[in-house]
Amino acid sequence: DRVIEKQEKVRQGVRDQDAAKRALERALAELEKVIADQKKALNESKKAQLAPEKANAKGLEKEQKDLNDRTWQLGNELFHEKALPQETREKALKPLAEASNAQDAARQGLEEGAFDLAKGDQERALKDLEKARDALQKAKDDGAQARPGQEAKARQEQADLEKQAKGLSDKMKEAAKANE
Repeated sequence: DRVIEKQEKVRQGVRDQDAAKRALERALAELEKVIADQKKALNESKKAQLAPEKANAKGLEKEQKDLNDRTWQLGNELFHEKALPQETREKALKPLAEASNAQDAARQGLEEGAFDLAKGDQERALKDLEKARDALQKAKDDGAQARPGQEAKARQEQADLEKQAKGLSDKMKEAAKANE
């Protein structure tokens, strides 16, 4: 029974590592999209600041609100992602929360037609989004570096467990023959 429990523990460890890797990859992919869209929104705000009479403030505001919603959603998903270590989540969530706050301030600036203020908030949001991306990328890179060693350890543990199981099986066969 102990052998089976150990085998299951090793398998669960490998599954947890895979789940964390997939979660990081998903979060990074979504964050890259948000960063690209935030850059576009910032460029649009710069254009609006130069020519406010031509600016579509409502459209810019809606775009910024959508970005804020996506950032909040990503933060919420990371918060609830149990496959990731708490420390990794916290390192990414802090800048995501700050980015969300900056995005909301930018939305308010766009709503009021204060394009210069909105632009500053969008720049701050972009920096915070990039900090979150860097934190997630570092966690992914650290996991990739640790992964080969962990996989080798898991394979060795699995081989040791198989030897133990074979040894127990052989002893049971000998005992059965002795009882005949």
